[in-house]
Amino acid sequence: MEINNTSEVFNTTVLNENYRLKEHDQYTAYRPVAFTFGLIIMLSNLTVVVSSGLILKKGQQPKSTYILLGNVSLADTIIGMSMLIGFSFEIPDSSNPLCIFELGMLVCPAMVSIFTVGLIAVDRYIYILHGLYYQRWVNTTKVRVSIMFIWLIGLTLGFLPATGWTNNDPNSNCFYVAVFPGPLILLNSILSIVPIIVVAVLYSIILVSALKNVRKINASVAQAKTNTKSVLRIYRGNGNNTQSVKTSKQNNQNIKRSLSFNSCYEIESGKLDRKDFVSQSNTDITNETFQALPNKNKTSFNNVSGSLCSTNIAESRNTIGGDSDSNAGQRTKDIRRGKIKEANKWRALTIVMLTTGSFIFTWMPFFIAVIFYVLCDEKEFNPKCLNIRLLLAGPLAALAFMNSIFNPLIYVWWHKGFQRYVQTCWKRYISRHFKGKW
Repeated sequence: MEINNTSEVFNTTVLNENYRLKEHDQYTAYRPVAFTFGLIIMLSNLTVVVSSGLILKKGQQPKSTYILLGNVSLADTIIGMSMLIGFSFEIPDSSNPLCIFELGMLVCPAMVSIFTVGLIAVDRYIYILHGLYYQRWVNTTKVRVSIMFIWLIGLTLGFLPATGWTNNDPNSNCFYVAVFPGPLILLNSILSIVPIIVVAVLYSIILVSALKNVRKINASVAQAKTNTKSVLRIYRGNGNNTQSVKTSKQNNQNIKRSLSFNSCYEIESGKLDRKDFVSQSNTDITNETFQALPNKNKTSFNNVSGSLCSTNIAESRNTIGGDSDSNAGQRTKDIRRGKIKEANKWRALTIVMLTTGSFIFTWMPFFIAVIFYVLCDEKEFNPKCLNIRLLLAGPLAALAFMNSIFNPLIYVWWHKGFQRYVQTCWKRYISRHFKGKW
């Protein structure tokens, strides 16, 4: 029995030593990754913080959304700064107060960032689906109170180990699961998973509603097109007094034309008297009237038979051409609108996929793994638990902090108001400094 106990202790010691070596090698390998991530996170989010402050200073609406965007960028900026600080100093053991401070500077802003993204989802849900009640339900005062509340939660849960409530692992390195106690890790994980679920549900509802509206609009447009008939209308004067312009079925070559065509006749020689053509009852120019004219005018009238250009007919042709052009233009507009709607649909789908995917594929693996690790038995001796711990200290942590890189790209750089503001500032800068040099 003593030999078996001695061999088990020896195997456990060897396992722990091997784990410590792997842990140290992993830490050395991920130091450049932490520095790169920290620098990118800090610079990108710091730019957003400054820009959001300038936008709020100008009073651009909606203020509540810009306050939330600035808050999530501020939290991510602190995460980047904390990662750079951790890279600058050698990692202490888990019992060092500097380790607790460093982890608190990571846990607190990470929770604030997650909660703020959840608030942004609620803000967008109310703004898009309940726009009439947006001003009543959402205002800057409520948003500021909510931000203060989530910062209070983040500070409390992030720096709670500073009160002495820590994990009993004195020989461990400075890692989240080595310092924070199991119940606190579970509480942080559950509270952080709730906003992720809220984001996925609300953005999915927004997407479904948007797609339904697009289908309804397309169906109504298609129905309107089928009900609309292209009507060709030519004005022929007063229908009661105007005779047909069709040729007579008789063999004579005389053409009866309405008096409305009088302005179209071009007489080459001589000027016909208007009183010879117009009677008191606006009768038409008939063959009898023509025979009563002098021979000179008669010959002149016969000579213009080939040059009877009807202005009304030309105008009718122009009207027909205009109608066809307008119909073609309307079809072009409909095609463009359809393309715009299709682009907006894909844009909405892309935004929803990015917002939900950035959370699900960055933070969810970390929280699931950390919950499994807390519920794992014999953490110091079970190889599966030790492997999960290695994943939490390296790859999964790096994947989780990638969310701080995605946040400014998704929520800010994709925001149209922010894009317009940045473009305006850039154009002003170019025109101010380079206008005279070109």
